[in-house]
Amino acid sequence: MQPDAQRGREVFKQCEGCHSMEADVHLYGPSLHGVVNRPAGKLESYDYSDALGAVDFQWTSGHLQQWLQDEPKNMVPGTRMEFPGLPDKQNIDDLIKFLESPQ
Repeated sequence: MQPDAQRGREVFKQCEGCHSMEADVHLYGPSLHGVVNRPAGKLESYDYSDALGAVDFQWTSGHLQQWLQDEPKNMVPGTRMEFPGLPDKQNIDDLIKFLESPQ
């Protein structure tokens, strides 16, 4: 099944407690507005953990896949993000499609 942004919007409801889709509106976690292809841990308006602030990669769909499929602490030990991962690959694909779509 092809990734679908509308289904991804539904998956994003699991993220809304900690993340906003509005630019520079941060909750416990940083805004995810424009996250795809953004340098990880580098928004000046958000105070990242030292671990995430020290990484050197962009949030490509591949990095987002890895981050979302397993606990983020496995990808970046020391990050503050508490998330067990999404077990369903289709949900991950749909969520990334939603994050890629203009808001």
